[in-house]
Amino acid sequence: MSGVKSYLAVGILALACLSSLFYIKALKSENARLEDSLKLTINTNKELMQNLAYLKAENEKALKLSFEASRAKSAENVRVQKVKEYIYKEVERGENNLTKLFNAMLDRLFE
Repeated sequence: MSGVKSYLAVGILALACLSSLFYIKALKSENARLEDSLKLTINTNKELMQNLAYLKAENEKALKLSFEASRAKSAENVRVQKVKEYIYKEVERGENNLTKLFNAMLDRLFE
């Protein structure tokens, strides 16, 4: 009887070893798949970071250009307002020659 028990114990251990080996093999293949997925994710993340840096730089450029355009527009508005005031003053003084007023306006704009 003890011989049967020892064979039975050896058989159970052999089955346990085989199932452990299959389990380890499955875990290794899962690990390899996850490593490939991780590499792909890391590469994608790097590309996204590069794109984000590029977009940030482009956004900064656009903001600077917008600010410069806004400043130029403000300066132009100030000049136009000054010309309008000059023309109104000329009209109030009795100067109504349109050619003179137009030339005065052009002179004021290009000062």
